[in-house]
Amino acid sequence: MQLPMGVIDREFIYIVTSGLLLIIALVVSFRKPEEKDRSRIFLILYFWSFFYSVFITLIVLNYIESVPHLARTGVVPSFLMMPLSYFYVLQNLSPRRLVYKDLLHLIPVLLYFVDYLPFFLLSGDQKLTIYQGLSEVDRRLGFNEGWFMPEYGHIIIRNIQVVGYVIAQYLLIRRVTKHPEHPVLFDNPVLINWMKLLVGSQVLFFLFPMVALVVWGKDVAAGFSNLGPLLVALAQSYFLVYEPRVLYGTSLYFSQPASISELPPSKPVTKEVQIIESEIQADLLSSAQLDEIGIILEEHMNKTQAFLQPGYKLINLSEEVGIPVYKISIYVNKRKGINFFSYLNVYRINHCLEKISLGEHRTKTLEALAEECGFQSRGTFIRAFKQKTGSTPSDYLAARVRG
Repeated sequence: MQLPMGVIDREFIYIVTSGLLLIIALVVSFRKPEEKDRSRIFLILYFWSFFYSVFITLIVLNYIESVPHLARTGVVPSFLMMPLSYFYVLQNLSPRRLVYKDLLHLIPVLLYFVDYLPFFLLSGDQKLTIYQGLSEVDRRLGFNEGWFMPEYGHIIIRNIQVVGYVIAQYLLIRRVTKHPEHPVLFDNPVLINWMKLLVGSQVLFFLFPMVALVVWGKDVAAGFSNLGPLLVALAQSYFLVYEPRVLYGTSLYFSQPASISELPPSKPVTKEVQIIESEIQADLLSSAQLDEIGIILEEHMNKTQAFLQPGYKLINLSEEVGIPVYKISIYVNKRKGINFFSYLNVYRINHCLEKISLGEHRTKTLEALAEECGFQSRGTFIRAFKQKTGSTPSDYLAARVRG
């Protein structure tokens, strides 16, 4: 079967795709979030890489005579896209500092650059001669102008990379959705939906070419190789147009100040929730200060039973007791050895045990008890109950009956 250039590989596909991506890249780059958000830089780089990859394909396939030095440069950002997407998802769901081993994600693009370095150093006329001698299939799939990789080698690596990062991102999102009390799931479910679409749409990068390769052969697969990016761009741009809130990131839940001096010592923080990971910051609070914070929190929790509120957050507690969130977080992490949500669950389970001791379990279901104690899901309630008592709620009640 011949390459269906007039049907699925026409110039307008590249024009539409690159136009959409340019708009998205500009919006993402210049729409300022409410707070400083380090995940946003990965999203910006992702869309600019996506745009350059498609736009250069358009230019090279149609105007190679004018810009021979751009030949094969579009593959570089295409290798960067998936790691950038992965780190965007990671920094949204489980923020951390980058470390040197993260540079391992650059191995595919470095391999490509080293392989093509002799080609990139050629003159424009030499590149043009080589490129014009390629078939339509080799221009899209071959990538054998390097000095050591076999024909189709880089395309194979590219597809493996896409599959690997799609799986890795899926596992990150799945881990969050299994824990309903994750702050992003609580406060920004739209962001979770966006990341699901982001990752799900990336399957199209390799799905169409692979199906076409198996069913019709490499000629048709080459024609389908650039249909996937168009559909990916359409899906992602559609979501961002109708849900622009995702561009504000997750700094409201995870952000951390550059220094403690940025936080007013006598006023509660009202705009951000910080997860303090550094033991250095913890050491800035004396044992007496931690004791005082503990007394205030214990009294507030017992008096107001604020933990019974579904979706209760660290920022809410900070505003109510007038203690900055970073101090509360330090106390919970250093003195209790748990995170804030586990801290709330301890109070909730204790309240549930009080209800059971009063016999309320005889007239109410476990789901009703869990809801009254502030839990929003049965799974979270069971895990927290077992962590506290060593047994599930059902086994605990059965043991009481036997006792």
